[in-house]
Parts: sequence; structure tokens; C-alpha cells
Amino acid sequence: MPLKNKIQAPWEVMDEVLQRGDAQVLSARFTCSAQTVRNWCRQPVSSNSLTATGRPSPLRRVVDIIDQIKQDDGCPDRAYPIGRCVANALDGVFVPLESAASIDSEFFKYCSEVMRESSKAIEAARVSWCEQTPGRITRREAQQITRECQEAMAALYRLTQWATAQVDTDD
Repeated sequence: MPLKNKIQAPWEVMDEVLQRGDAQVLSARFTCSAQTVRNWCRQPVSSNSLTATGRPSPLRRVVDIIDQIKQDDGCPDRAYPIGRCVANALDGVFVPLESAASIDSEFFKYCSEVMRESSKAIEAARVSWCEQTPGRITRREAQQITRECQEAMAALYRLTQWATAQVDTDD
């Protein structure tokens, strides 16, 4: 049976990350009640669940904004600044994934080529930064490095997703 990353609902994420006492602090910050913050950690009321006591959280609202953009545009590209903002707040990176194509020989060739191109961009940056114009790179060089590294990260992530999905849990 392949391993799958379970996608959590926003309320499940909030339940996982908020600790005891956070409701008091966040309620003051959001000018709402501590009970409202605690309700963000429960499944929101829906037509399917008459017993749910949760309320949509700020995280749910962000997901709703992204969903609306995807619905309007047919793709999430315009919402990428949201991903970059959240990733930056977490001291991380946001790398959009290319559409999910099949993993075949061509994909592996693509990954190899992306790694070669990224390596060339890194070497060009090293030469520029350390030898040609020490301590400086051009805007064009920075854009190329960014583009190549993001493409490499996306390819590597898709490859790791594929590898994880291939694991047989009977091993």
C-alpha cells in the first residue's frame, strides 16, 4: 500500500498547532473571544454535520481566497504571492509545482537536465560573485539563479512524492 500525505482541513491544522493558552493570546490579537479561537480548532458547522461546533478560522479564509482565485482564473498563479508570504513568515520557501504529469523515463530525463542547468547557474553565480565582480551579481544573474533553483526544487519535490508513493508498506 503506497504512503500518502494526508491533506488536513484548516481546522485540523489549527487544532494541531495551537497550544493551551494560545486562545487567550490570539483572542486579544484578533479582538475576538478565546472561545472563538478554540472553535477554530473544531470542524465548522455545515449542512452535513448538525453537531459540529467549529467556526471558520483565518487559515480557512486564506484557503477560501486561494480557491476563489483558482476558480476565477482556472489556475492558482495569481495566488502565489500568498504562498510566498506564508512561506516567508515560516522562514521557508514557496515553490509552485508544475502540473502533475506522469512519472516516466521522460520525467527522469527532465529531472537530470534541470539539475544540470541548476548546477550551471550556481557555478555562474560563484564565478560572478567570487571572481568577476566580487560581492556582486546582476539582476539578470539573480533572476536566472532563482528560476533554475525553483525549477529544481519543484522537480525534486515531485520526484520525492513519486518515490514515497512507490514504497511498499509490507517491507
